[in-house]
Amino acid sequence: MARPLLYPRRMELDQPILAAMPMDDSTRFVAEAATELARRLGRPIVPIHAQRDWPPVDENALAADAKTVHDDILAYFGQALDEGLTVAEPIIEPGSATDVVLEAAAKLGAHLIVAGPGRPETVRQWLLGSVAHRLVRHARQPVWLARGTLPTFHRAIACPVDLSPHSRLGLAAALRMARVFEAPLKVIHAVHADRHARLSPKNAAVNADRIDQAEARVREMLEAHDTEGVDVSIEVDAGRPSEVIVEHTALGAQLLVIASRDFHYLLPGAIGSTTEKVIRAVRCSVLTVRDADPERDEREATVQRTVSLRAEAQQALQANDPVQAERLTRLALMYAPMNASLQELLAETLDAQDRGVEAQSARALAKKIRASFS
Repeated sequence: MARPLLYPRRMELDQPILAAMPMDDSTRFVAEAATELARRLGRPIVPIHAQRDWPPVDENALAADAKTVHDDILAYFGQALDEGLTVAEPIIEPGSATDVVLEAAAKLGAHLIVAGPGRPETVRQWLLGSVAHRLVRHARQPVWLARGTLPTFHRAIACPVDLSPHSRLGLAAALRMARVFEAPLKVIHAVHADRHARLSPKNAAVNADRIDQAEARVREMLEAHDTEGVDVSIEVDAGRPSEVIVEHTALGAQLLVIASRDFHYLLPGAIGSTTEKVIRAVRCSVLTVRDADPERDEREATVQRTVSLRAEAQQALQANDPVQAERLTRLALMYAPMNASLQELLAETLDAQDRGVEAQSARALAKKIRASFS
């Protein structure tokens, strides 16, 4: 029996699943997840691969690499093609993997993006960013981090909720996935408490009461959603939210569905958010669902303003005007007070004014900030 032909990319595709193929040892996870999602959601698959373009490579080498990658991608989606699933011609382009994937997702109106696993890593590596984590930060579409696990009728989906309107989006997506995969759903909520405090006999009664109240609120939240036909359980525990979520997800869940707010790049709270900590720590596949953020454009403008102020301050320092450089740097620090490079620039402006003690304080703060990320 002849294998169905690939669909050319120029054809109209209805909200495809975009499979970001890294062509490494995690690629099979991406292909397996994209294929299973295509089966269950009835969506076409568009494989995509970004070729390394640095250091510069000549066009003939890129073309030869593209042909090899094209054939390898077809091998990964052989079963999908044999089953008659719609698989488009792969997109293979040079450039940053994040940029290539995000641009294609926007142009194609992707339903979701399936990416590599985004393995657990240090905070510094997270900030520098794997492709998976940059996609989680920037994509407007849901992002599935494929780690080789898929939910089934006896392998649960976990969904943390914090009872905010924001987490309702994640719960709605988790319920949909539970229906699609015919899997049970575990809804997790953490009553914030220090690990040692929650073990204290003195606090046991207080925590028990808070847990009962929180569970009642979670049930109210669930009542606002259609749970018909889904086996839903609720797990409420006292502790740090990230730890509670990871502990309960580890108990058999094969997929974590979590609503991910837009990340604020200038505030330290965005660095160690519960969402990021959980994504780094859990071992199962993860589906992040973007919460629409009306302040996104304003925040990006603030980032650009900060970058401009830093550049102007550096120019003023080079022009032997340390007073103006200090003023501009302090303006930038109003937007990004925990930016180590800005603190170091401030120290330079203070040194240039013979204010060594203040400069030493700024450098000490910069060092402390950097140490907190290592």
